[in-house]
Amino acid sequence: MSKVTQFSASELSSYRSSMSELTEVLPGVTENTVQKLQQIQATLNDNQAKRANELKEKQAKLQILEEQLSAAKNNMITLQKNLTSHEPYLNELNRQKDDVNNKISHMNTTRDSLSNEIDSMSKECAKLEKVLQNGDFASTASDTESNAKIVQLYRQLGLQIKTDSNGNPDKVLAQSIADNELSVIKASEDGWNADNVNSAWNAL
Repeated sequence: MSKVTQFSASELSSYRSSMSELTEVLPGVTENTVQKLQQIQATLNDNQAKRANELKEKQAKLQILEEQLSAAKNNMITLQKNLTSHEPYLNELNRQKDDVNNKISHMNTTRDSLSNEIDSMSKECAKLEKVLQNGDFASTASDTESNAKIVQLYRQLGLQIKTDSNGNPDKVLAQSIADNELSVIKASEDGWNADNVNSAWNAL
């Protein structure tokens, strides 16, 4: 048989008193707790709604970014295709550019060469003009080739030239020609006339 606990009259009275106090306090405690729980639940609901709205906004922005990224990828693919299709044309343009640059370089070289030739011819013409004007061979005696042409031109044109006492061309020029084993013919022996002046000039 189980043992039955025996309470004294004073213990039972104290227990009844405590239960009475608890019964009076419990409804207030329960009501406050319920209110706090309701407030917490309302706060949670509000926060959840805010988070849901923020999530929707972020999802919308993400969708826009994905669309922009897709458009950028498509543009890149299109540009790559265009570049590939235009590559032969660009290569041809580069080839033509190089060809033009080479031609320009060649033309510059030719121009410089012609400029040098023109300078040389100008000097030659100046010498010829001076001799034709006054028959002075001494000033050009250092240029054997030019002097030879001058002598030949004078003879072919039948013009008078400065001669020494023997009727030979100026001795300075004659010596220059002799040094190069060229014969000097008297001006009186040339026998040229106006009919063959052009052919004589072209033969120089």
